[in-house]
Amino acid sequence: MTTYGGGSGKGDSINGTYRDDNLYGGCGDDTLAGYQGDDNLFGKRGNDVLYGGDGNDDLYGDSGDDYLDGGTGHDYIDAEDGDDTLIGGDGNDKLDADSGDDLVYAGSGNDTVYGDDGHDEIYGGDGDDKLIGDSGDDTIFGGYGRDFIEGDKGDDELHGEGGEDLIVGGDGNDTIYGGESRDTIYGGDGKDFIDGGDGEDLIKAGRGDDTVYGGQGQDTIYGESGDDFLEAGDTAWNRSTDTLYGGEGNDTLRSNGNQDRLYGGSGDDLFTVIADDGNLNNLYVYGGRDHCDTDHDILDLSELKARYPGLQLIYSNVSNHGEDGTVLLKTGDGRELGRIYYKDIEEITTEPPGAICFAPGSLIATMRGEIPVEQLREGDRVITRDNGMQELRWIGRRDLSPKDLATMPHLQPVLVRAGALGQGLPHSDLVVSPQHRMLIRSDRASLLYEESEVLVAAKDLVGMPGVERLNNRKVTYLHLLFDQHEVILANGAWSESFQPGDYSMKTLDHAQRAEIHYLFPELAAPRALSGFSAARRSLKKHEAEVLRAEGGIVSRPAGGAILPMPREHRGR
Repeated sequence: MTTYGGGSGKGDSINGTYRDDNLYGGCGDDTLAGYQGDDNLFGKRGNDVLYGGDGNDDLYGDSGDDYLDGGTGHDYIDAEDGDDTLIGGDGNDKLDADSGDDLVYAGSGNDTVYGDDGHDEIYGGDGDDKLIGDSGDDTIFGGYGRDFIEGDKGDDELHGEGGEDLIVGGDGNDTIYGGESRDTIYGGDGKDFIDGGDGEDLIKAGRGDDTVYGGQGQDTIYGESGDDFLEAGDTAWNRSTDTLYGGEGNDTLRSNGNQDRLYGGSGDDLFTVIADDGNLNNLYVYGGRDHCDTDHDILDLSELKARYPGLQLIYSNVSNHGEDGTVLLKTGDGRELGRIYYKDIEEITTEPPGAICFAPGSLIATMRGEIPVEQLREGDRVITRDNGMQELRWIGRRDLSPKDLATMPHLQPVLVRAGALGQGLPHSDLVVSPQHRMLIRSDRASLLYEESEVLVAAKDLVGMPGVERLNNRKVTYLHLLFDQHEVILANGAWSESFQPGDYSMKTLDHAQRAEIHYLFPELAAPRALSGFSAARRSLKKHEAEVLRAEGGIVSRPAGGAILPMPREHRGR
């Protein structure tokens, strides 16, 4: 073996031979070329360029931003420090990027790549590769072949591409695309976004509030723990049968039928049916039960109702408690869409989500005093319960015509009369949308739900003295959006601001959603809406009914329903 060394410190060019060579760079920006033979190349300090050439070579970058190309053969490349570029070339190579933000092309062959520290970008190429990002926010593309891809720590973006891949997200909020063929995907910890792509995929989302799309193919999806969003298939023309398991948490499971099976697991789960151009065929929905049967699972058919206004629901084989049965879906002209077989479903609804907003005339407390909501402007500073004065970032408006209210009567506003919530609050009549939530504080709420302050939708207060559903000819709703979900004063009573979420965003038109995404571009990303967390726990309909029955809505001397403005917020 022949040894050649640089060392001038000025940037040396050192060429090997057809033998097995040892090439050493030195302190400058060196270029080392091994050519033929099984060579060892050491860049040392500086920004070096190392070419292994033919043979089974070992390349060591050392410090500096190095370019290391193994060439043909089964090579080992260790970049060490710096922002390096590693190219495996042909052969079964092992590449270790080490520290720094590195760019790695494994090339053809069955390669092993470790990103190690830094935000690395890794391309597996052809072959059955093992690609591990390690720490840092890494981006990995598997290429063609049966690859093992692991993001490990950090918020990683992982692409299986072609071949039957095994993909593991690891820790962090990862984005994972399975690509073609039959993939196995494990999300790991964090709020992950997973798209199975084509093929019969097995997806386990792991811990965290995850978003999972099965894509085409016969997929099996496990949400596992967290409040997950799971969607089976792409369209009704994708005739594969998917199986979804929500697991723990309050999950949303979406399907277009086609013999899919949806299992909610524990928690308050929402099952929605996708409306498209095909037939529903059959769908099997299992809500699941919590300990002591305290959950409330909902089957939402509002998308179908919107597409087929005359949608008919024909029930059969309904159990005594009403939570099990079969519903046949027909269009207005009698065409059968399919059947849904359901079990442990507490509620079936065809009503679309309602807006969360105030009607004109609502008096909002600001640093300038109480201002009618329709006179507010973006940039106004509004009193919040938790965060003092906060700048109003966006105001939305939705006008509902007589025709709108005739076809969607569930959007009729709710009137909360002066004093209906106790302690003289609100101080004057307040009109809000039915989904708009009021802050309730009571000892009973604390005993029942371990939260002394909860949010209750106005529609769930209807029937109390002084709270009634109106029958307006038309109505205007105004949305108020802050940097986060806030509790604000309306007519002296604490109430919520607009909270962007999967349901509430559906109530906005395209232009309004575009405005919000312009102000908050992060909300346009997958899974981002789940990060806009609620200011308080929101009670489900059945929970609000229990609280009302226990006398926990209207204030009593022991603890009021609505608190006065905290002293520390006054005069800010």
